[in-house]
Amino acid sequence: MGLDMYLEKKTYVKNWDHETKANKYVITVKQGDATEPLIKPERISYITEEVMYWRKANAIHSWFIRNCADNVDDCQPVDVYEAKINELSEIIDELLNSRDQELAATLLPPQSGFFFGSTERDEWYWKDLEQTKEALDKLKADYQYVHDLYAKAKATEDFDGPIPSFDIIYQASW
Repeated sequence: MGLDMYLEKKTYVKNWDHETKANKYVITVKQGDATEPLIKPERISYITEEVMYWRKANAIHSWFIRNCADNVDDCQPVDVYEAKINELSEIIDELLNSRDQELAATLLPPQSGFFFGSTERDEWYWKDLEQTKEALDKLKADYQYVHDLYAKAKATEDFDGPIPSFDIIYQASW
């Protein structure tokens, strides 16, 4: 038993007949000279990827609960918006650059709890921050990709490419 934490990226792939091609997101694979759907969008609505898994990273858990779940810690899925991803990333950047224990206690304090692990700001605390930062940087790149596609679609009348849509979900269990 213990605090298990998940950050998932849920990408919308459902194709509706009324949507334009630019709003459809279809993953295809090249098969010789033909392109075939790898995933059959008519059968699914979302693809869910595990962006990050933590074990007993209680400071990160506490941040998500305080900032994304209105302080309700009930193991339910929580939507995490892009602004919150950016905010957490900036906090972690500041902490990793300074390695200041007092600043860490203020910006990203550990949380005690039943089977939540250590509340020390030790090497495990800093390792959790480093791994979280890597995952957040990849998510930020995904957001930038989508923003770039939208900008291209607005700037080019004949844009006919897929524009993905995704949600980020945090959930913990213990």
